[in-house]
Amino acid sequence: MNEQLEALYSAALELAQQALEEEGEFPPFALVQAEDDEIEIVELEDGDDVNSVDEAVEVLTRRVRERLAAEPPVRAAALCTDVALEGRPDEPDAVSDAICAHLELKGGETIDVLMPYVLTDPDESEGEDAVGELEFEEPFAVEAEGYLFPKQ
Repeated sequence: MNEQLEALYSAALELAQQALEEEGEFPPFALVQAEDDEIEIVELEDGDDVNSVDEAVEVLTRRVRERLAAEPPVRAAALCTDVALEGRPDEPDAVSDAICAHLELKGGETIDVLMPYVLTDPDESEGEDAVGELEFEEPFAVEAEGYLFPKQ
């Protein structure tokens, strides 16, 4: 993975992990990295009428594309979702949740990095708003089809 995608992946993982630890889940979100290496968050807004992850991805994809038309120019983008993962390269029958970071480099590499995780049930003594322990498994990457940047 190249340097720009690595930076986006690290930022996406940090945001998703923080939300999982605090809330036990996270809404889909996107990140864009400008040519000056500044990383910006692209989020759903309160007025967005989304009823599924697919609808959220459509809205975020549109927002990322709108950002591509603005300055400074964008060199890489990511879209992060919480997915149910059936099978992994090392365990074809495994089922788990995973953070999926879809990463695209403008005119270059496109991959999905999946970080399986287990969120244990909280201890009852911690209260009803408590979130359990978060444990990550080994991440893995798969080739992906790009959709954030327009086809050239």
